[in-house]
Amino acid sequence: ALLITPICPHSLTSRPLVLPGSSVINLTVSDLSAEEETVHLTSDGQKGMRLTNGAKVRIQTSEHYVNFVASPTKSYYQLLGTKLKWANG
Repeated sequence: ALLITPICPHSLTSRPLVLPGSSVINLTVSDLSAEEETVHLTSDGQKGMRLTNGAKVRIQTSEHYVNFVASPTKSYYQLLGTKLKWANG
């Protein structure tokens, strides 16, 4: 699945979008007429970048994947609690 989340939207109706992983989204920046009008793109929490008029952005799932290892003895939440020292009172 793809999750697209507006950061600092100017409208309360701007909500995150959950789309099928097969979706391909193409965006084009246009109509930035004043110097103070800017568009920034941040992807996967990485360092953002400023986009200029005519910039094109394509959003799709990667052809690369990652395998995760699960502990056979502890749940995800038990591991997280141990590492972050939650409920160690």
